Parts: sequence; structure tokens; C-alpha cells
Amino acid sequence: MFISMFVIIVFATIWVVFFKGEWNASDKSFITKVFIGEIGIAIVALFYGLFNLKQIESREGVAPSTSEPDSNTPGPDDDFYMKTYPRSQHPQFFSDVEELISHASKVTLIAVGLNLLWEKHIVDLLIRRVQDGECEVTVCMGNTASPHVEDRFIEEEMEWNRPQVGRSGVDRNIRALVERLEISGRPKEFRFLLFEHYPTFATLIFDEEIFIYPYGYQVLGNTSPIFHVKNNGSDQAKFFMNNASKIVNDAVPASDVISSRRNRRFYSDKWILAAVYIIPSAESDIYRFGSSVLGYDIYEERDIAAHGPIASVRPLVGEAASYGFHATLADALYFSSEQQVERVRAEVNFLAQEFQPFHLRGMELDISEHDPRALVIRAEDTSGVVEAIHHELVHRVYRIAVSSTYLAGRTRKALPANDSRSQLMLNRYGSPFILNNFRLHFTVCGSLPDPEAEREAAVDALRQQFDKVVDKSVEVDKLVLVVKRPGEERWTIEGSFPLCGPRWA
Repeated sequence: MFISMFVIIVFATIWVVFFKGEWNASDKSFITKVFIGEIGIAIVALFYGLFNLKQIESREGVAPSTSEPDSNTPGPDDDFYMKTYPRSQHPQFFSDVEELISHASKVTLIAVGLNLLWEKHIVDLLIRRVQDGECEVTVCMGNTASPHVEDRFIEEEMEWNRPQVGRSGVDRNIRALVERLEISGRPKEFRFLLFEHYPTFATLIFDEEIFIYPYGYQVLGNTSPIFHVKNNGSDQAKFFMNNASKIVNDAVPASDVISSRRNRRFYSDKWILAAVYIIPSAESDIYRFGSSVLGYDIYEERDIAAHGPIASVRPLVGEAASYGFHATLADALYFSSEQQVERVRAEVNFLAQEFQPFHLRGMELDISEHDPRALVIRAEDTSGVVEAIHHELVHRVYRIAVSSTYLAGRTRKALPANDSRSQLMLNRYGSPFILNNFRLHFTVCGSLPDPEAEREAAVDALRQQFDKVVDKSVEVDKLVLVVKRPGEERWTIEGSFPLCGPRWA
């Protein structure tokens, strides 16, 4: 507007002085000099005003707006929007946050690496205030073992990016904070959690002060601008507060994750077991046979009394009785929260939409090649669906589990000894019998006797009953998620997901 008005006044003045007015040569010379001086002063004033405005914006950290606000955008009188910092490593941001930490009664910090906690004196201040009963603190960082968080780390190293901290640095900081909290006596009001989803933006909350910075594509988080807003009760503020609550509620205890890494046999009685199975129809001949041997109907969640020859082998069933009759697609894995189990449910639901129903044939009763104490029904799948689903589950589900029955030593199943491949699979995925070593089977006995004569007698007794099964094929039209929560003796069905794919015509 300044430029527009300036141009209009200049041309109007020139027109009046030189074309409209009756001036002599001396007057015109004097007026021209004065006019040129005024133009010079106006230009100096313009640049001084722009430079002064830039300095004010720089000091306040506010980026100038280039567009008119709409009805949903906070106006100048609204107390939601406070200011902006050019980057999350900005000294002014650290200074302001340190001041907030010194008097805030509730602090929530959610970010992948939380560069704020790189400053030791800030961690010291938070712990001291918690120990003094002055503050409640929740720290939520990215679980570096999660494949979804890992996607972010990989993305940050694309193109020319080379993060100064990266996954190894975040992992080191997580371990350091866990150890620091242990040394401090694990203060109850200082919660340290790890989220496992792909991060989109960080949220730092100090009472009613909210700081947000985005995770841009292939851009390091510490170069993002920070937006400072206030929880004024508006819908905008509620969005960020509710989002932070959901992340915290879905996160897992950092101490569980670190403890299970330090000691692979670490176990918590608060963990939830979950697995993905193929379970034949309740009306099928093969299901009736298998569930009668195990003594448990997982569909109706009831015990089945033993009759005839089955009674003689029932004591040999072992822990297989608690699982129900099934073929494993994903092993029994431990998860530290209900939200993790919900994630597994969503993964299985999506996966089921990718594949069509298929049949298992070639049923054969034999000793397991993985465990000489187990009697199993082997099955063949020529469609390739079982192989594909199993491989998908290894990546989607195994890697978000905190542990497994194999790692925690909560199973009687035999483990391979002195096998480097099995150890690798066990350490990384929690099971040695996966991928190329995966064999689809239905377990009917898990504790066969050691004496060969007794074992053969039990196998023969079951084989005679198995031979009476008319239909030895299984139509697989669904994936089944089963769980076993703390305090429960038997596994139960959490959800069934119809095979209804493929997505593409």
C-alpha cells in the first residue's frame, strides 16, 4: 500500500507542477529539488520501517503472514497462537522451555529423540522436581526396535541426509534415561514410555503451554520450526492435547523394552500373549478329532471329557491343551499393552484382505521334526498362501512384540542347541522356527514319553483314531487372532478375519 500511494502521489505532483501549474523557471527548479529530497527521505523511511519490522519479527520468532485469515484461523485477539521458533535447536526455545520446566506442575514430552533431553541439566531439573513432589513428568520417545519408527530413521538417511544422532544415538539416550531413573529410585511420577507408530510431529506440553514441531519428509526433526500455542480450550488445542493422550496411552514402558534387551529371558506377569492361528471349522471332522485329544474346545471355551482310547493319551497332551486345536502362523508372542494387541488385530485384519481362501491337504500324523516330544498333524498348502502370510507376519507382528514364550522361557517346547541360524532368528524375532524353518502343523501331543516303546504305543493309539477321520482336509477361509491375558489359564479367540482378497482385480 505504501508503494502504491507513493507512486500515485509522485505522478500527481509531477503532473500538477510541470503540466498544470503556472510556474516560472526559478520556482520549478526549487520545487524539483525539494521534491527529489522528499523522495529520498521517503525511500530511507521505507527501508528503515521494513528493517525495523524484520528485527521485531526475529526477536519475537513470529513469521509474517502473507494471506488473510479465514473464519477458522485465530485472529490477533485470540490467545491460542503464541509464536514460532525457526528450529527446534533454537537457543531461545531452550531458554523458554527451561523457564517453563522450573515451575510447570505437569510436563509431557513426546518426540522420536527428544533433543531437549540431550541437555543434562534439564533432565536433572525434571528428576529433582519430581522427587520433590512438585511435578509430574511423562517422557515418550520412539522405540528404535519398532519397524514403524525404523521407517522414520531410514527416511532421515535418504538423499544427502546424515543425522548427527540417528537410531543409535536415540537408542543410547533411551538406555541412559532408563539407567538414570533406576539410579534415582524409579520415581513414580516420572513415566518413561516408548511409542511404536510412525511419528508425524512432536508435542511438548508444559501445563497449558504446547509446543509442536513436524517431522517433514527426509528432513531432520531438529531443523523443523516449532509452533508455540496455548491450551485455551479451543477445538485446535483439544486436538493436540487429545493426540498426546492417545500416544501416551498406546506407548509401552521403556523399562520393559530395555530389560528384555539386556536379558532375553526377562519376563513380566503383566504382559499379554497373542498369536495368529489357522483353526478349522468347529463342524469339521479334523477339528472334532483334534479338540477331543487336547480336551479343550477353543470356540466354546470349554473342556472336553476324554472317552475310550483318547483317555490313555490325554496325560501326554502337555501344554498344548491350553492353546486349543490350531496350526500356527505367528508364534505366541508377548505384548506389554492392550494397545499393542490392538495393533496386531489391525495388522491381521488388513492382511486377511490380501488373500483368498485355500485348502490344506495331505494330513499326516507324525513326530514333529522340531521337537521329538511332540506329535503333530502335518498339512500341505500348495497355494503358497500360508508361506506368504507367515512371512508377512514375521515382519508385521514379530518385530513389535516385546518378547516370546521361547525367549522368556515360558514354554516346554524344545529349542535347537548350538545352531547359529536358530540363535539369530530367536534373538531378532523371538522364534527359531520361522521363515525357511517354518513347518505348518497341528499339535495334538506335546509331552510324549522318552522311552521309545511308550512313545510308539501312544502314537499308534492316536494314529488308529486319526485313521477314522473321514475328511482330512481343511478349508481355510479366515485368520484367527488368539490371546491369553494375565491370570488366564486358556487361550481364547480375540477375533476372526475372513480371507477376502486379493485387493487388485
